[in-house]
Amino acid sequence: MAVRERESRGEGVADNSGKADGKWPAGRSGRDGLLGRNRDFRQLWYAETTGKSGAAVTGVLLPPVAVSALHAGTSR
Repeated sequence: MAVRERESRGEGVADNSGKADGKWPAGRSGRDGLLGRNRDFRQLWYAETTGKSGAAVTGVLLPPVAVSALHAGTSR
């Protein structure tokens, strides 16, 4: 009931993310630091992270899959 009363008076209600009314506090964009706000850098970072993760998974999973698919032993 208290939340509805505050909303009806026009006061902000904080949610679990620490934002009030879905907006960040003054002076904050939602991402800390200059690089976090740069869209090009974020895209580069996501692409690099995805690529490195894929390479790591391939390095671990490819040898056992190849051995089982080719019915080969590890000594060949």
